[in-house]
Amino acid sequence: MKGKMMTKTKLKHAIGYLLSALVLALGLSPGSQTLSKMPSTIRLTEGYSAELKMPSSIRAQLRESDACVLSGMDEQLGDVDPSYMLTGEAPGDAQLVLSMLGVPVKTVTVSVQPERTVMPGGQSIGVALAMGGALVVGTSDVGNQKSPARQAGLRAGDRIVGVNGNVCENASMLSDLLIEDSAVLTIVRDEQEQLVPVRPIKDARDGSYRLGAWVRDSTAGVGTLSFYDPNSGMFAALGHAITDVDTGTILPVEEGYIYESHIVDVLRGESGEPGELMGEFFDEEKQIGSVDLNTEIGLYGASDEPMLNELYPAGVKLMQRSEVKTGAAKLITTISGGDMQEYDCEIVRLYQQDSATPRSMVVKITDERLLSATGGIVQGMSGSPILQDGRLVGAVTHVFINDPTQGYGLYAEWMLEKCDAA
Repeated sequence: MKGKMMTKTKLKHAIGYLLSALVLALGLSPGSQTLSKMPSTIRLTEGYSAELKMPSSIRAQLRESDACVLSGMDEQLGDVDPSYMLTGEAPGDAQLVLSMLGVPVKTVTVSVQPERTVMPGGQSIGVALAMGGALVVGTSDVGNQKSPARQAGLRAGDRIVGVNGNVCENASMLSDLLIEDSAVLTIVRDEQEQLVPVRPIKDARDGSYRLGAWVRDSTAGVGTLSFYDPNSGMFAALGHAITDVDTGTILPVEEGYIYESHIVDVLRGESGEPGELMGEFFDEEKQIGSVDLNTEIGLYGASDEPMLNELYPAGVKLMQRSEVKTGAAKLITTISGGDMQEYDCEIVRLYQQDSATPRSMVVKITDERLLSATGGIVQGMSGSPILQDGRLVGAVTHVFINDPTQGYGLYAEWMLEKCDAA
């Protein structure tokens, strides 16, 4: 009897091990990995197609009632991975059912969008932002006395927006509002307002009260316009956020403007040393727009007047991320004066994404003219539009420090969404 019980126990353990191994194998299979990376929504442009390649273990089928999308399957003899071609027939949503071993395992929404025409950028712009308040970037002792800011719990990234109930608009106003040895600061931390009591120290040198904090209230720099939407009058630029150089904080926008900029010099990029475009602006007569949003995926705002591109005077169609493919592409940017030009590049990798991020694709510069002049992608080129088959697919966002010929790009779809919501 005891032997039979041991045999049953061993059998249960063996079955358990086999089931665990099966689950692990399924989880590591190409089909499961493809499903885990598949976005919940695939967008198509009306009248255009996108190709989906999947492991042979996965089958895809549109629900019969969803007529806004056509599906074709191309699986030639000997092919391991079938290719599904989805074509947007009319604006609307369809449901694509993915199955493994005949069992439905995931449903993906295929959303067909109306065709959109935008004016590509490529011109250099100057950016000036005032963040509202005073951003704490560090603390320091006042003479031989400990920093009141540090003792009160202030830290880098906090933004001081009020003193004793009075609005603090900038660093200069902060100094004017500190008039005694006791104060209550209104700060913004993690997008939440807080009240912080603090005891400023009177500086014996000039009688001013000090917090013992390093602060800044504005920033300026050079970037590149990504596109202008003639339907809304909105623009998109940079493809990444403007952050504080010391804290990494995405700077809030109280007031911001973009200006025409001229490139006066190029610091060529080398491996380990990113290059830079040196530009000049701040001619008040050349203000071209106002900045409303500074986000992880770029700057967005309203243009003062229509923005034109002499290379594409009629504008270009925007490509949805599902339609972008690896291969040859074009980059528009400005590396001398105000003269924008088009250069050859290659999209070498694409990332499937369900949410916006400035790292959607990897782009490699192949044009010898640009490589000779800049070494590849340099600071100041962020926002340069990327075109494929004559359509806007994205914008440059970052350079690879150890290989300036390559960098990241952002899908134009994400940028247009932000423009529409601004």
